[in-house]
Amino acid sequence: MDAPTSGTNGIGSGVGGDTDLRHYLRLLKKRRLLIFAVTAVVLGLFIAYAMWKPRIYEATATVIIDPLAPKVLPMQEVFELGSGNGWDTQPYYNTQIRVIKSRWLARDVVLRNPALIHDERVNGRLLKPAGYMAAPPSEEDLTAAAINYVLGGIRVQPVRESRIFGITFADTDPKLAAQLANSVTASYIEQNRNVKLDATRDAKRWVAKQLDDARKDLDRSETALYSYKKDNNILSVNLEERQNLISKTLDSFSAALTATKKQRIELAARLRAISGLMTEDSANAPSTYVAQSETINTLRSAYFEERRKLKFLTDKYGDKWPEVIAQSARTDQTLTDLRAEGDRLVKSVTAEIKALIDAESHYSREVKDLTDEALDLNQREIAYKRLTRDAANSEQVYGLLLKRLNESGLEEQDLTNNIRPLDEALVPSAPSEPRLQQQAIIGLVAGLVLAFALAFLVEILDRSIKSQEDVEGLLGLPFLGMIPSVDQAEVAGGRELHIIKHPNSSAAECCRVVRTNILFCSPDKPLKKFLVTSSNPLEGKTLTSVNLGVVMAQSGQRTLLVDTDMRRPRLHKILGTGNEHGVSRLIVGDEDIEAAVKSTDIPNLSLLSCGPIPPNPAELLQTERFAALVRRLAERYDRVIFDSPPVLAVTDAVVLSRLVDGVLVVARAGRTTREAMMRTKGQLGAVNSNLLGVVLNDVDLKNPHYSGYYAYAAKYYGTKSEAKAGEG
Repeated sequence: MDAPTSGTNGIGSGVGGDTDLRHYLRLLKKRRLLIFAVTAVVLGLFIAYAMWKPRIYEATATVIIDPLAPKVLPMQEVFELGSGNGWDTQPYYNTQIRVIKSRWLARDVVLRNPALIHDERVNGRLLKPAGYMAAPPSEEDLTAAAINYVLGGIRVQPVRESRIFGITFADTDPKLAAQLANSVTASYIEQNRNVKLDATRDAKRWVAKQLDDARKDLDRSETALYSYKKDNNILSVNLEERQNLISKTLDSFSAALTATKKQRIELAARLRAISGLMTEDSANAPSTYVAQSETINTLRSAYFEERRKLKFLTDKYGDKWPEVIAQSARTDQTLTDLRAEGDRLVKSVTAEIKALIDAESHYSREVKDLTDEALDLNQREIAYKRLTRDAANSEQVYGLLLKRLNESGLEEQDLTNNIRPLDEALVPSAPSEPRLQQQAIIGLVAGLVLAFALAFLVEILDRSIKSQEDVEGLLGLPFLGMIPSVDQAEVAGGRELHIIKHPNSSAAECCRVVRTNILFCSPDKPLKKFLVTSSNPLEGKTLTSVNLGVVMAQSGQRTLLVDTDMRRPRLHKILGTGNEHGVSRLIVGDEDIEAAVKSTDIPNLSLLSCGPIPPNPAELLQTERFAALVRRLAERYDRVIFDSPPVLAVTDAVVLSRLVDGVLVVARAGRTTREAMMRTKGQLGAVNSNLLGVVLNDVDLKNPHYSGYYAYAAKYYGTKSEAKAGEG
């Protein structure tokens, strides 16, 4: 039979979301009493706690905290109120919230309200010490307790998308709550302004002290500069002007020295050129310095002319010719005159060179003296500049401190604040705590959550087999159907005979569904021999055997019930037959089948009881005589149903499972555990038994977990199925 598959946890079983949802709804309905009880208890506890709590009143005052304080004076403040930044203000606002809730501010609030120190609502425990010998509390202890009381009542809440902050104080006294909320606000505003004033005053005192030291430094540096000027004679003329004068004079003498040296060098070259005229060969060479003398130029021209004539006459007439001799004398005379003029010019140039050497020596001394004076002045300039720099620095520091002192004096008078009050706290008319409606909602939600959690936990911890999903999903076994529970008071003769007297009841319909599912397990090869067993005693295997035999007999099949429970046989009691003849006697060969099998009041249903209880049931069931008996019974009847002991109690069922066509395991809903079923499955599987499936017994169809399945079974496995079963 096709059936939905299941999950592995027994909670969210199903193949789809709808199945999961139905499963959860069935679970909640199943555990509704637990859910209702837990929810009611938790809700009652929350309401009781809310009614037990003292009435708390909250009063709220609001302030506006600007990120920047107003700028009254265009100067750098010693302590700038606000964040100093108009954009990133969150760290500043977080800091202000911590300031409002600080012990520093709470102490100031207590000092503003000294009655808090001796108020019994605040310090009742300290003001009423236990025992007569207990020492009275000190004022310091009372003050510390009052500070803690104030801290415990303050709450700061910023208003979103604004610069408004609510300062709330909670107390059992509404008047005191409003009073302390306004007191915290006033103290916060004043302390914020006092922080700036205290910082300004401290800075002013520090600047005043530094100003005295700066004035002394300025006087000392100015005196040192004056003394230096006086000692170095630079009072009337600036040192810089003297440096410029010396520099210009030094440049002038340096230029004159250079010009003199140049002139001397040029005259020395002229002198060397003139000296070369003393020889005849040098006289032939032109000289720039000699060419500058008109007389020399004339004598040189005459000399060259006479020499030319001499050479002409010598070449024409020879050396001895009188005219040649006369011409030679004239040439020598001209050279003598040229040299005489050269000697005179040498003496003149030599005198000029000497004069230039004297001038050069004078210029050199002046340049050296001016250089030495300039170096000395540079040396003095270093000390002068240092003294001047010290004096300027001292003057600058003094001026800066003096300006800052004046600014601090003005800033001390500036009482601007970036925090301003908006609304004062009013006396609250209604308490804020406890909120009965809110506590009831919270209690209801908490109760439901806890109840649901407990319901699911109980379901998870419940290891029993309860549904088709458990059988198929957790055990991996086919589900053959369920047998509903029947009130024993409504059944005469026992639950096993209920379907006989009530053939149209839900129990009868469920048994027919089980019969149909068993027959469909092997449609090609009909199953004739069935073994009905269970994991443990009292799980309904005998009831299932009887009911299954009844519905099969009602379908027209010759059915035999065989009681192979040779330890606690019950079939003969249920069907009202004797137990003198039965299986045990047939095995030992004391009687035949016709004598042992008994007819019942139900058409087509016969019974082979257990017979006398043997001392060794398991050994008898393993004999060949019993196997032959099983084969003979299968030949005589359409269906043979064996009722056996529990699998986990004794080995009888395992032995019998090898002789039948299929094994049917009965599990009691809500009692048989998964572990027991898994062990049963393992033992039967170890001997290769044909395990047909599981029948779930004692199912409460009033439980919503099963009602849906029954409706499904009643719809699809009705009378038409019975007809088909009869055919099989």
